[in-house]
Amino acid sequence: MGEMEFIRGNICYILGEDGKPERVKIVSKKGTEFFLQYIGRRGILLKSINDMYHSYEEAVKASE
Repeated sequence: MGEMEFIRGNICYILGEDGKPERVKIVSKKGTEFFLQYIGRRGILLKSINDMYHSYEEAVKASE
């Protein structure tokens, strides 16, 4: 099975400023960067695909 894609409307994870995984929703894509919306609070940010993770576990592993 191939690598999962990041698709508009899907949920993914990023590492927050404190290094802990945060759940976000993909709003749109611009080149290799994505506009992400925080879940449960206000705010939209632009992140590189290299800073995005498909699962909480994947994000935790990347933070170690």
